[in-house]
Amino acid sequence: MYTENGINENTYKLLFEDVDNYNLKREEQYSDYYSQILSALNCYTLYKEKSIFKTLLITIFKNKLNLQYIKYDKKRKEWVYDDGNEIIFFDMLSKYVEDKDIKKKLLSKKRTGYCHSNSIDIAKTLRNSRIITGMIEQYNRKVLHSVVETSNKDNQKVILDYTFNILMPKDSYKKLTNFEELNVVEGETLENDFEKILKFFDQFGHKEYLLFRDELIRDLEKNEKHLKQDEER
Repeated sequence: MYTENGINENTYKLLFEDVDNYNLKREEQYSDYYSQILSALNCYTLYKEKSIFKTLLITIFKNKLNLQYIKYDKKRKEWVYDDGNEIIFFDMLSKYVEDKDIKKKLLSKKRTGYCHSNSIDIAKTLRNSRIITGMIEQYNRKVLHSVVETSNKDNQKVILDYTFNILMPKDSYKKLTNFEELNVVEGETLENDFEKILKFFDQFGHKEYLLFRDELIRDLEKNEKHLKQDEER
């Protein structure tokens, strides 16, 4: 059975129905240790550039969230999480954003829940970028999530995550989230794709596009071909 969008119903339910509340069996859960690090980075990138009051709030809860392990490395000009066991370098995406509205969202809770559409916006501005959509894990939850992959000046693959306001090496990101890649959309295809599918967004959204891009574009092109043939008759 397929949905109106031509997507297998079982696949659609697996990916979109209550995915944020998917409880894993204890033996299937990813390491709480890495989940705690991700929570610390998320909190830090949310409040780091906020008011004195929120800075004080971080100070109060820093030991619970392990925020004391996060420092700014002046030599590398980026942040580092170092608890004596793991050393993870990262930067803030907001540091490189000039648009004031986008920067404001990256430093607020409004950045949550828009990973798919905002990954598309970010990828459009970068050369040699790709959007990766898959499942990330944190504690006992699996969440469908999209991020942007690109390369830094050292030709190292890095991940740009809008939701966490993070830029970090891909290897480190996969370690923290146990990221399971489901589909990849090349950034260079976005502009041309959206000229074709914009009028169909009332039938499917950004998640469906990022997960089933090839199938959707192939079906649209096939239908366009048939319509053109009908017009020529």
